[in-house]
Amino acid sequence: MAIDDCDLTLAEFDDGKYRGLDLRGNDLSGLRGVSTLKRIIIDRPQLQGLAEAFASDLEITVD
Repeated sequence: MAIDDCDLTLAEFDDGKYRGLDLRGNDLSGLRGVSTLKRIIIDRPQLQGLAEAFASDLEITVD
């Protein structure tokens, strides 16, 4: 399954099964529930946005 070219700002994922979910081509910086997204597919340039979402989920302040 693929989600492509979507606005995922504030999209929230919970305890589902996302194995193989293809999120390439999306901005991941505003996702919530990132820790539940095990075994998803992303592009290398998306790592920064995913890191931002993960830090937000964990309430980490970057100063």
